Amino acid sequence: ANLSADRYIVAVDVNPAVELRVNGFDRISAVTLKNDDAKALIDEASLKGKTVSDAVDTLTEKLCGDGYLNENSNGVLVSVHGGDDALCSKIVGSVGKATERAGFNYAVLYQSLDDDADGKAELIAKLDGRFDDLSTEELNKLSVQELIFLAESLDSLPDKTELYGKLNGYLSAEDAKHDAGVASASATQSIIRYAEQLAYEIVYTENGTTHKYVVSASTGEVLAHEKHGNSSTCKNDSKNDGLLSADDILKIFKKTFGFVDAVLDDVHVTRSMRNGEPVYIVTYKVFGVTRNAVFDARTAEILSDIG
Repeated sequence: ANLSADRYIVAVDVNPAVELRVNGFDRISAVTLKNDDAKALIDEASLKGKTVSDAVDTLTEKLCGDGYLNENSNGVLVSVHGGDDALCSKIVGSVGKATERAGFNYAVLYQSLDDDADGKAELIAKLDGRFDDLSTEELNKLSVQELIFLAESLDSLPDKTELYGKLNGYLSAEDAKHDAGVASASATQSIIRYAEQLAYEIVYTENGTTHKYVVSASTGEVLAHEKHGNSSTCKNDSKNDGLLSADDILKIFKKTFGFVDAVLDDVHVTRSMRNGEPVYIVTYKVFGVTRNAVFDARTAEILSDIG
């Protein structure tokens, strides 16, 4: 009876979230598919009765095959209640073998839970308050991959967590500075959410002018650049000949579409390049729907309106 009782609870979360209950025979006694993605990914019968190693291998293989895990998004959150070092080795080893067969390396953030709690929610609770520019609401919007990146970026991992393997798809803070052309030793950086993605905000002061760069943490693209001096403020390097400012574009955008502030949410203006020409991309939500509008940075001509 003791052997047949549940001994461990193992939750595997990528976006599909699956909970496995493991008995004393090291067999899966029950499976809970915790969201719609998990129900579409796999059925309970294909996991129930397997050893925990085989079940995690099967599950990881499906995650790879359906594109939830790939070379640039290789993070897996494993949350265990009642586990030990031997169980950890089995699970991490099974994830590693499945991703190796798929042709890329793995990153497993393994956390021990004191009770039968939701693993992703527990990780968010551990990260909450550790990032000045990321509220609880914003943390809840992030994917497992993004949450693992945040955990990895800390000086020390949260309590009762360990990272195995190497997370792909993100730059280090030093690489982000390099991509922005920032050489100042006094530059400070923090991680923020900007234009629906995680980014580094890099700030430094030189010759009386404070520079603020926003650099995509995943691509290294400079999303914004502001300069603040004693006598003037220059946004997005507007000293470049003929370029409108981000504020100008925002006003034109609202007038073009007839929007008022009351219906808009999460509005971001990003300068970029398209076909060798400077453009502004306005990302916004209206009535809960996220859209993008692209404007010529010199003429304010609207180039596209993308849903």
